[in-house]
Amino acid sequence: MKKLFLILICLSIGTLIFAQSAEKVDEILESKNLTRGQACYLVGTAIGEVKEADSYQTAFDKFKGLKMFENKKHDEPIRFDEFSNLALQYSSIKHGLWYSIAKNPHYAFRQLKIMKMIPQKTVPSSNITPFTAINLLAKIMPKADR
Repeated sequence: MKKLFLILICLSIGTLIFAQSAEKVDEILESKNLTRGQACYLVGTAIGEVKEADSYQTAFDKFKGLKMFENKKHDEPIRFDEFSNLALQYSSIKHGLWYSIAKNPHYAFRQLKIMKMIPQKTVPSSNITPFTAINLLAKIMPKADR
């Protein structure tokens, strides 16, 4: 069972690495917590809005217009619910009713939790690790963009 889990995780990471610079992904994976800039870089390169060579600041600037990023900095850790919202907005997943109406972190997190993409005991305000973020992105990003 552990081998199967490890293989699935490696495949998930491998699919995203195709879209991002391996050097940047290694740098991101070495971080303890994912920052807002790194999150924007991962999502942005997955959807083609950010170039592989762009900085985390540049990637963050592309998504700076989102309400949840008002008065925030690119180098601050991103919360699990904020990352869920960022990823879900650009995913291939059909959005639930409440998320479609509000498009906020609470409903994004809740939808992914209901879909069992996020473990039930996860706290929305906790910081997300890079490994967890990449694994989640591999599950929900559009397959055509990879």
